Amino acid sequence: MELPAGLLILVISAVVVFLIYSQLKRSEERKMNNSSPNNLAFSSNSRLRQSTETPQQYYERLVGKFTDRIKQEPKNVTAYTDRGGVFLLLEKYPDAISDFNRAIELKPGHADAYNNRGLAYFAQGMYREALADSNRAIELKENDAGYHLNRGQAHRKLENYENALEDLNRALELQGDLYNALKERGVTYYKMGDKYKALSDLQHYQDLTGPILKDKEAFRILLDLEREQRNGQM
Repeated sequence: MELPAGLLILVISAVVVFLIYSQLKRSEERKMNNSSPNNLAFSSNSRLRQSTETPQQYYERLVGKFTDRIKQEPKNVTAYTDRGGVFLLLEKYPDAISDFNRAIELKPGHADAYNNRGLAYFAQGMYREALADSNRAIELKENDAGYHLNRGQAHRKLENYENALEDLNRALELQGDLYNALKERGVTYYKMGDKYKALSDLQHYQDLTGPILKDKEAFRILLDLEREQRNGQM
């Protein structure tokens, strides 16, 4: 049966709107994934958040879930790694490190555990320890973009800017939409005195993800560079 022309137009319009909405939703989810403060590796995919939960409740529920799994399977490496990841999100860094230590004891070649333990060290300002763990993670899995991002961050904090730039470039080669690497590279260029490249990277990052508000250092640098550019001081 042939649809009336008016109804056909409505159907086509509805389909187009749905496709556009779906595309925007996927884009927004990708931005959220890339705007996290660090690149945390999870082994499990059982992380669905219930609509009525606050983030705190969600993370606490996950801790309980992984704890129950560990009680049932005391040598479950994935459960330790994932619970450690949730502790990291809760900023319970000693608990996170304890879980990653246990995961590494059970599986010495577990790259994600080294990566995530490095993030816990980084969050506490222990940059040399973070760098050592990132080095080990990359030895075990050299083509992981997130690992290179994390090592680049540690290098930058230790003022190893050339090494940081090398890692951040590698991260973007491996994963072009890893936007945090773009932001980190912009800050690194600024520390190296290359203001034009710094401004380009930070503006590009902001165009892709929205205003840089969570990263105070990057936000301040961008404001300073844009002011200098307006005043003809660059």
